[in-house]
Amino acid sequence: MRAIGKEFKGEPLAVTILENGGKTPWVTPEEMSAMGFNMILYPTTLLFRQTRAGLRALEDLKAGRPMPKQEGVSMMEFEKIVDIAYWKSIEQKAVPLGERVRQAVNKLVKKIA
Repeated sequence: MRAIGKEFKGEPLAVTILENGGKTPWVTPEEMSAMGFNMILYPTTLLFRQTRAGLRALEDLKAGRPMPKQEGVSMMEFEKIVDIAYWKSIEQKAVPLGERVRQAVNKLVKKIA
């Protein structure tokens, strides 16, 4: 890795690290940068961790255990992370005008009632 970084110094260099299965050793981003790599790809890291978390969640559900708070987020945290307000605005743009008018009238009637 050091030889490649040295040989191609100044060129854009990318490296892929497949954790728990690849041949490239896991090296910190700082060390990779020092070797000359300016892009590090971790294509399986999130997938592998999400798989483990999903299996734990399924085991808990099967056993009737609630989700441990430290292993999840609240609804408010989730909505902030996924920027739910943005997606609601996109959704509203796709709703036909007649339906948007009906929704606005229903909202107004609920406020009055």
